[in-house]
Amino acid sequence: MAATTRYHDNMKYIVKAPAQLNVEISLPPSKSIYNRVLLMQRMIGQSLPIQPPHIADDTEVLFKALQSDADEVNIHGSGTAMRFLTAYYAASPNEAHMLTGTARMYARPIGQLVNALRSLGADIEYLDHEGFPPLCVRGRQLRGGETSMPGNVSSQFISALLMVAPLFDEGLTLHIEGPIISRSYIDLTLALMNDYGAQAGWSSVDTIRVEPRYGTQTPPSLLAPISDEDFNTTRRMWIESDWSAASYWYEIIALYNNPDARLTLYGLNDGSRQGDATVRHLFSLVGIKSRFMPPVETHLTPLQMHCTPTHMQQLNFHFINQPDLAPTFVVMCCLKGMHFQFTGLDSLRYKESNRLEALLTEMRKIGFVIEEDDNGTLKWDGQRCEGMEQPVINTYEDHRMAMSFAPAAITLGSIIIDSPEVVDKSYPQYWTDLEKAGFTITPINA
Repeated sequence: MAATTRYHDNMKYIVKAPAQLNVEISLPPSKSIYNRVLLMQRMIGQSLPIQPPHIADDTEVLFKALQSDADEVNIHGSGTAMRFLTAYYAASPNEAHMLTGTARMYARPIGQLVNALRSLGADIEYLDHEGFPPLCVRGRQLRGGETSMPGNVSSQFISALLMVAPLFDEGLTLHIEGPIISRSYIDLTLALMNDYGAQAGWSSVDTIRVEPRYGTQTPPSLLAPISDEDFNTTRRMWIESDWSAASYWYEIIALYNNPDARLTLYGLNDGSRQGDATVRHLFSLVGIKSRFMPPVETHLTPLQMHCTPTHMQQLNFHFINQPDLAPTFVVMCCLKGMHFQFTGLDSLRYKESNRLEALLTEMRKIGFVIEEDDNGTLKWDGQRCEGMEQPVINTYEDHRMAMSFAPAAITLGSIIIDSPEVVDKSYPQYWTDLEKAGFTITPINA
């Protein structure tokens, strides 16, 4: 079985889909929530939760960094860790570290966050190219006050600055200039900060005010429901499951386009703060109906899904708040013959890969010609090209490329995914869960 095979250099997976779908899946915890919780646990002086098995690489990197006193902290390819730790170290007088990572990380800009922190008195030095990692960060007690940041940069820059703002003597008034992308992630950050006892929120449509100091206790809502005898000996936390991970299962059931297909997902929250929770409503437009059932046990509410075949011809959506969902919808729409125009995607150029460029290249391999413009819009009007007989999907060190293309096996018969280990960044059990659903996954060497 592929998922139990150790990854090694030049490995590829051949993915073949089962004839029918009927499976129950427990999704991984939300990386976005978990990473924010880890940082805030450290800032309020509480112990970090016990590291769970099969933790996402991004979360494990941050988990280990927050426990490290090493001079050099290698965050590998984790953009979240680079941004959150830059802010945390800058605002912590006892911290001084070099932040290093992969070659791709050194191509991902961080200048807007550094500029904002420097304007508040932070001591941050670029070790190579101006505006890009690696960095040397020497912590100080920051006075705080007032600063500004463009809204069209990564929302993680804004979230990183907000989360450390309660450590400032005067708190923070942050003015966000221009259009705001991924606003839902900023709102998630503010909600979690308030759970932890901070006073933070929008004071106007483009300004956020954060008062000094956090609370001192872990929010009760994050404590796992475990037995009394275990409660005093275990620092377990419950983090709701990842709606981004759910998107690939929505894609799978949509591609089956079969009313007999059945899928149940566990761990998701109705009314979730996660921006990608909108995937539930978006897929309802293409015939995927889902509803929450009574919980089988605390925190495990089943989300049952079924497919109502649809003949929708065109899907248009502005992904400014959910850009990570775009690869899923690009692959799904093309394979269902559904034309689309997706806007608000300019930030995809600066993700783990340049996802706009990667999507255009890899979709051609399976016979689809996608158009892109300079404003972050992807469009498909039905144009086709000759696809490869055995397409091999390059994942560009990007987890979302692997997970959005693997379901294409349902329509194509099979597909080959290069460097399948990239899924470990956010969903380490992805291949195991596909096998549980009946997919055949065969490892091959280059």
